[in-house]
Amino acid sequence: MGKKKTLYQPRSNEVYKLSRSNIQTYLECPHCFYLEAIYGLKKPPGLPLPINMAIDSILKKEFDHYRLQAQPHPEVEKILKIKYTPYGDEPFYQWRKEASVFHKETNFNIIGKFDDVWKNPNNNQLFLADYKSGAVSNSGEFTLHESFRNQMDIYLWIGKQLHPNFSETTFFYYKKLQKDESMNKSHFITEIVEYPADDRWVEEIIIQIKDTLESSTPPSSNNECKQCQYVQKRKEI
Repeated sequence: MGKKKTLYQPRSNEVYKLSRSNIQTYLECPHCFYLEAIYGLKKPPGLPLPINMAIDSILKKEFDHYRLQAQPHPEVEKILKIKYTPYGDEPFYQWRKEASVFHKETNFNIIGKFDDVWKNPNNNQLFLADYKSGAVSNSGEFTLHESFRNQMDIYLWIGKQLHPNFSETTFFYYKKLQKDESMNKSHFITEIVEYPADDRWVEEIIIQIKDTLESSTPPSSNNECKQCQYVQKRKEI
């Protein structure tokens, strides 16, 4: 069982850990974020996704194989036409467990976990990469979820302060199920989506979060928040 997260104490000198997922919760609904950070009232968790977790675990082992050889992953080289190698320097192994940056103005430790970092051996540029899974859409159209874009923006903000060579160019490495008439005929395909991350908004949101947590009054709910809508309907009934 994981260690329980410490609740935020207003006007405290203790350093507070603010994760990438905490920031995403705030972006989705400041009210729900406040209740969780101050009172420990979390939204009901979603169902576990064992296939997604299995794919993530397998890909980490697969990329580590090429990391140890300092060789590009064949699919990355084939799709991107560039010999990016999985970054193998010692800091990466810590970033995968917890990439952390102290933000002095708020007394927050901003934390995340990098799935992978790729390196261009020609100029030593570093590129954030994240593993994702899903299914090929019937329409063939693809939309990168806003939460995924936010994730990369936040990770870039962290990464830039950990190493000077991080590029704004980031990648989502997708394993997608190509469905057929039976499971035996269905198979996974690989798609790599390039995303130009923009971290310029991140620090402003961190400061907003600090102001929110120091307030004695919870912020308003997001009108689109399903959790808050549910609670309001219960009150009305």
